[in-house]
Amino acid sequence: MRLEPHGAGGRTVPWRLLLGGGDPDALAAAGPWNMAVDDALLASAAAGGPPTLRFYRWNPACVSVGRNQPIRGLIAPGETERRGWQLVRRPTGGLAVLHAREITYSVVAGMDVLGRPRAAYLAISAALAEGLRDLGVDANVASPAAHAPLGRGPGYLSTGEPSCFADAAPGEVTASGRKILGSAQRRAGGTLLQHGSLLLAGSQDPVGGLLGSGGAGAAPPPAAGRGSATTVRAELDRLPADARIVEALAGAFARRIARALSPGGLSAGELALAEERAVTYSSEAWTWRR
Repeated sequence: MRLEPHGAGGRTVPWRLLLGGGDPDALAAAGPWNMAVDDALLASAAAGGPPTLRFYRWNPACVSVGRNQPIRGLIAPGETERRGWQLVRRPTGGLAVLHAREITYSVVAGMDVLGRPRAAYLAISAALAEGLRDLGVDANVASPAAHAPLGRGPGYLSTGEPSCFADAAPGEVTASGRKILGSAQRRAGGTLLQHGSLLLAGSQDPVGGLLGSGGAGAAPPPAAGRGSATTVRAELDRLPADARIVEALAGAFARRIARALSPGGLSAGELALAEERAVTYSSEAWTWRR
C-alpha cells in the first residue's frame, strides 16, 4: 500500500523510511559509505526522488568533520587510525563528531515539503525531541532568538570549539540543559539535507584531544557550564535497544512532519550514485582539503 503523507502547503508527498545504507540486515556501515548515501539521497531528491528519513550507525567508529572545518596541522596523520577510528569529511557544515555510541539520522526533502532551512531545522528538531520524550528523556529544543543562527549550519566555523558537542546552539536538542543531539544542513538548490548525531552513551571528550594531536595547539577546554553533553543512557539510567529508539524517533517524525512513513531501500540509481560518491568520501584529497 502506498502511504500518502502531506507536505508543506497541503501537497501530498510520500515519505520513505530508510534504515542503514542499503544492506537490509545492517544498520551500521563505514563512514565514507554513510556520507556517500546521504549525498546520493540529496541528489536523488533534487532530481525528483522521494523525501527520506534515514537512521544509521557507524562501523568502525568514525570521526566526521564539517565540510569546511580545518584539520590540517590540527590532526596528526595516522592518529585516528591509531585510536581505531576512521576519519571522514561530511557534505554538511559544522564541527567534529565522534560516531561511536550514537545513532545518526538524516532527512532529505525539497523545501516545498519541509519549508525553508530555518523552519525545517526547527521542525526536525521538534520532532526528534518529541521522539526522545516518548522514550522518557526530558528533551527540549534550545530556544532560538529571532535572528540567531540555528545549529552548526553550512557556513559555521569555529576554531575555538572544535567539537560539535562543545555547546548547544539555538534550535538544537537538549536534555537536562545539555546537548544530546547535534545537527547540520546542506542545501542543493531547492532541496535540503539535514543530518545529526544522537548520543547514546560515552563521551565526546576525545574529539578535543584529537584536534590537538597535530602540533598546532591543543583544543581549548569548553567554557564553564557550556561544555558537557549528555546521553540517552545518562538521562534514563538505561539504554533502549536501537530498534526502540528508531521506532520512537520515526513515530514522532511521522506525527509532526511526514504523517506516515513507508519502509524502503535505495533505488538502483541511488545505489550506483552512492558507490560513485564513496570514492570521493574515501579520498585523502577530500578529507584533508582544509
